[in-house]
Amino acid sequence: MRRNAILRAFFMVLVLAAACAAADITGTWKGAFQGPDGNIDMTFTFKQECAKLSGTVQPPGMDAIAFSDGKVEGDKLSFTVAAGDMKVHHDGTIVSATEIKLSTRFEGMDQTSPPMTLKKQ
Repeated sequence: MRRNAILRAFFMVLVLAAACAAADITGTWKGAFQGPDGNIDMTFTFKQECAKLSGTVQPPGMDAIAFSDGKVEGDKLSFTVAAGDMKVHHDGTIVSATEIKLSTRFEGMDQTSPPMTLKKQ
C-alpha cells in the first residue's frame, strides 16, 4: 500500500515537471501590426511560470500595460489587455523558441486582426 502511494506521488511529480517543461516564452518579444497609417510596433514582455503567463504590452509612445488572464497550454497562449473600458483578447501559437503568431480580438467586435508575428529579442 505504501509503495503504491510512493509510485503515485512520483507519477504526479513527473506529470507536473512535464507540464512545466513546455517551451518557456519568458522574455521580451517584438512585433508589428498594420495600422491605418502603416506598421505599429508593439513590445510584449512575458513571464511564464508553468501554465501561468503574466507580463505587459507596450504600444509606441505609451507606458507598458499589464495584462490579465494569461495562460500557456502546450503551444497555445492567451491573455487579455484592458485599456480603459476596452478589452483586447490575444490568442497565439508558439511556433518556435524565437517566434509566436498572435491574433488580436477587440471585445464586442466580431472581427479578429490578421496574425502578428512576434520575435524574441
